[in-house]
Amino acid sequence: LAVARIFDVTYNKLLETQITDKSGRYAFLVGRGNFYITVDKPGYVPYRSPAIDLTTPDSQEVIKKDIRLKKI
Repeated sequence: LAVARIFDVTYNKLLETQITDKSGRYAFLVGRGNFYITVDKPGYVPYRSPAIDLTTPDSQEVIKKDIRLKKI
């Protein structure tokens, strides 16, 4: 039940927010571009992903990275 957000790198713009399910699953459907993900949950260190480049023709448009949060 963490809060996952996806941002556009170019404009640092929030595109979508999701609450993960009880198993921590989430997925974002996006178009071409560069993105990063943040994940926040009380009692855990906030996470920010490196840039995710989806500008190549063979890149997937569904983002669902395995992220392990660390307890504070």
